[in-house]
Amino acid sequence: MQGDFFLTTWVLLGMRWLYENVTASNVVLTIVISTIIIRALTVFGDIQSRKSSIKMQAVQPDIDKLRKKYKDDPQKLQQAQAKLMRERGVSMWGGCLPMLLMMPLLFCFIAAFRFWGYEQMVKVLMELNETGKSELFNSFKFLWVNNIWQPDSGLQPVIMKAEAFLAIPKLSNLIYFKENPAALSAFEKLGFIISDVKNIPQSAIDTYNSLVAPIIKPYEGYTNGWFILPLLAGATTYLSSWVMQKNQPKPSEQAAAGGANMGKTMLYVMPVMSVVFCLTANSAFAVYWTISNIISLGVNLLLNRKFKKDAALGGEVL
Repeated sequence: MQGDFFLTTWVLLGMRWLYENVTASNVVLTIVISTIIIRALTVFGDIQSRKSSIKMQAVQPDIDKLRKKYKDDPQKLQQAQAKLMRERGVSMWGGCLPMLLMMPLLFCFIAAFRFWGYEQMVKVLMELNETGKSELFNSFKFLWVNNIWQPDSGLQPVIMKAEAFLAIPKLSNLIYFKENPAALSAFEKLGFIISDVKNIPQSAIDTYNSLVAPIIKPYEGYTNGWFILPLLAGATTYLSSWVMQKNQPKPSEQAAAGGANMGKTMLYVMPVMSVVFCLTANSAFAVYWTISNIISLGVNLLLNRKFKKDAALGGEVL
């Protein structure tokens, strides 16, 4: 857990640095640059996984022979398959490894974007408290989404409700407050730093509602989106994974081919998970995940073409 928190903190700090120093406070451009950097760092793992998949295909005929030879002795079959795959340098999990690695990355970025969204809302509240208006909030609109730091959902409000925001545990631990002690003091005076988030004082709720009234009023009767980004995230997750697995070996009923079965399962599980997470995470994360999937799709198409060409020439892959 500590490792995940450490990675999440550095991801958040990196995106914030880009946001404040490179992209002129453009959230979407920051997400695009961050995604390109992350994908550039992980593309070598994609290449190694694809090589493992090709090796698995090459050894498949020999595995089929072993199945016929030891069809009445599953234990010897498993031992013979394991020995063959060791000798050929093949891993049964190689083909689905990138999708397994996507999961911790998914949770890491969900947390990073959540904390970033909290910080942005804190800044908006500070502006409203000082001036009665917020220029920062005006930058939160993205296409059909009224607030990029809320989910793209027809069931979500444009501004986080007081009960939801004030119930955030350990809000005072945000990096923004550590960098700006004066802001923390102001938040404490407003009554927004609450030790028992299960019992939020009505006075804090009333203060919050009073502060956000000027920015909520133009959106009365509106929700924050139309469910489009979560569906795009799920669709691009499926498409990217499907393209990656096009040249994977067919799943076997034998235990030694369990990795292939896992890959097929992940092909359907990851898109569903993406939709669910993007319905609960903010739209900024959904934008990141969709862009990441599109880049992965392009990488997989290029790798498919490269490997197919190398195989046709009979040369060394990459």
